[in-house]
Amino acid sequence: MKTNLLKLFMMLFAIGLFVTSCENVDLTEPEVDEETMQDNALSERAVGDVFGYANSGTDGKKLEGCPNITWDMTTPNLMKIDFGTGCTDGGSLRSGVIWAQFSSDSWLPSASTLITFDGYTVDGNTLDGTVSVSYTGTLLNPEFTVIASNMVLTFEDTKTMTWTSSNTFTMEEGFITISDRSDDVWIISGTSSGTARNGKSFTRTASGLTTSTDCKWFVAGTTSLTIGEDVYEMTYSEPCGTVEIIFNGITFTKDLNDF
Repeated sequence: MKTNLLKLFMMLFAIGLFVTSCENVDLTEPEVDEETMQDNALSERAVGDVFGYANSGTDGKKLEGCPNITWDMTTPNLMKIDFGTGCTDGGSLRSGVIWAQFSSDSWLPSASTLITFDGYTVDGNTLDGTVSVSYTGTLLNPEFTVIASNMVLTFEDTKTMTWTSSNTFTMEEGFITISDRSDDVWIISGTSSGTARNGKSFTRTASGLTTSTDCKWFVAGTTSLTIGEDVYEMTYSEPCGTVEIIFNGITFTKDLNDF
């Protein structure tokens, strides 16, 4: 009898451990492809970032500091955005040159520009490709169609991600002080597709992505991101890097800065 009671006690004890261990498992946050999610966010932000610099220099002023924005004297309507060997702006260390070739000497509706890169890096990562911009809005409501082609982001460990995108940029704030990027707020909507540094393909549809010069991610807006057969519904918010994710019917929050 004592032996049977001991067996019963041990069995109940084991069941108790099993139940306790199950209770300690966090079932609210599934495993997600964090690297591809981060790469997608970086690709979205990179295009808006470089366009913001090109747009900020269009009032003809020579800006000293980081970066130094000037008009090339040998080629009409060619802007040089020069970060030199390295300077910090927008919370990131940047180096190299962004070139912006404008179609005319005035950044007005129907004008366009082609943006290219010469050794341009952000936090040690090198950006290449071409970004074409068309001014499709009005003087009082600046809106731009931005198409990024053959984009390549090479990370410090030599891994690369590639993508193309087509977006609409609406300037929400900062148009009056166009040469001052610190108060610029852009609203971005559109689509992109590419391959992350881990070799996985992704596509995304974005709506209302809101930029801040103090944040390399977004502070508002939504993205539907598809990686293989997995679909992530992502909503950005403050503080910088906060994103709410819905995946397989489960809602949880991640900090992109931790990836």
